[in-house]
Amino acid sequence: MNRFIGIMAASGAYFMNSLLTVSMSSNRFYSLFFPFGIRFLRRISVINWAITVSMCLVSAFSLFSARDGCACVYDPDILIWRGEISECSDMLMSYIPFFVFGTTIVTNSLNVAIIIRLLMEKMTGMNVEESKRRRKRWKIQFVQSVTQDCLQLIDIINSYYIAKLNDFLWFQFLFVTLSFLSVTAIDGFVMFVCQSDVHPKWIKRKRTGNNVLKTTISSTHFH
Repeated sequence: MNRFIGIMAASGAYFMNSLLTVSMSSNRFYSLFFPFGIRFLRRISVINWAITVSMCLVSAFSLFSARDGCACVYDPDILIWRGEISECSDMLMSYIPFFVFGTTIVTNSLNVAIIIRLLMEKMTGMNVEESKRRRKRWKIQFVQSVTQDCLQLIDIINSYYIAKLNDFLWFQFLFVTLSFLSVTAIDGFVMFVCQSDVHPKWIKRKRTGNNVLKTTISSTHFH
């Protein structure tokens, strides 16, 4: 059971999440730069194919990891995730950082291209306030995308590099297990902060009151 959970955690958290992140960034890039689609892709459900291919790749990795000595297991004695002691496990563990580094570079390159295109695009058919509001919203979404896409990379840096700086168990637990669990919580927190639609009513009321106050002050100074 420990091996099964370890395989699912590693394949889901590192591989599936990275592939889906690339797919979502690619979808935003495709929608913005090719609004009318590409001829040979118009009749193909690219999203479904992306999910299918991602699941097949992750399933293949999971099956390969299911062999003895290739899995990542949780050691309750030292409270950290570790690879099984074998050449197969060492080989697989060495590829994970490069995979996450690569997908992070791809997703953030697409994010940068998207925000540059949006900010350089001329606003027509709307007033100045609406234009500013949209640009502000795009910037917030850009910050959200980059932050969320980098969280997994931060976890990899913590668990693969920083954790090796000290052999104390508390240090290992902090930068391996706790880091792995924290990125999910931080991911949800970033989404909550950046998505105003899910904010509770008292936050929306406070934000509305601040906006009204700023508008009043600006009008007073103008007159």
